[in-house]
Amino acid sequence: EYYQKRAYGPARELFQAYHASSGPGIAKDQSVLYELICGVKLGNDKEAQVLEKMLRQQNATALENEAYFALGNYYFQEKKYKRASRMYDKVSKARLSQAEFQEASFKIGYSYFADKEYDKAKRFLGQARSQPGNYHMPANYYYGYICYLEKNWSCALSSFAKLEGKGPKNIQLYTSQIHLVQKEYQLAIETALPLLEDEKLREDALLVMGKSHYQLQAYDQARKYFEAYSL
Repeated sequence: EYYQKRAYGPARELFQAYHASSGPGIAKDQSVLYELICGVKLGNDKEAQVLEKMLRQQNATALENEAYFALGNYYFQEKKYKRASRMYDKVSKARLSQAEFQEASFKIGYSYFADKEYDKAKRFLGQARSQPGNYHMPANYYYGYICYLEKNWSCALSSFAKLEGKGPKNIQLYTSQIHLVQKEYQLAIETALPLLEDEKLREDALLVMGKSHYQLQAYDQARKYFEAYSL
């Protein structure tokens, strides 16, 4: 009951007490696995290592999927992305709930993104962004950002649009830069203008504003933004 309610501390203690007082058998083996899974979910590195070793050494159990999924989440949280991907790869996706499948897809995709393996990242992020849930928006953001890096402007814009203005502000910067490249100068100006109030994005926004006004032959305005950019 504690485990189902995600109260992993009390659950861990109960599993530990059970296997300490019980004889050999499947139930005891499962209680050991549950105890280790609880430890992993609580961020215990030692128990993550023990659980991983145990999974390599013993035959498959009904808890194997849950154990690998927990290890994947733990290593992802620790930013050990390659190791996280290896754990997720061992998970039977058919046995995951829809929410868990989306979570695993996003985290595998992000892990590849962090290693700049963009083709692989897009494949998994594409799975995560195609369904509603907690990872729909971040999956669309990173998918769109990869498209932006690849200069696939239509893909980037359509992905960013799905965020409905709820993503990080740099999406506006990327969007304004795309409009500039596509010679949609007025749209570039309208998108970049609010970013002039943002200290981190102001410099790049000034450049978009200057170039866009220059292309519209509004040279006085262009000079103003270029001068502010060069300060």
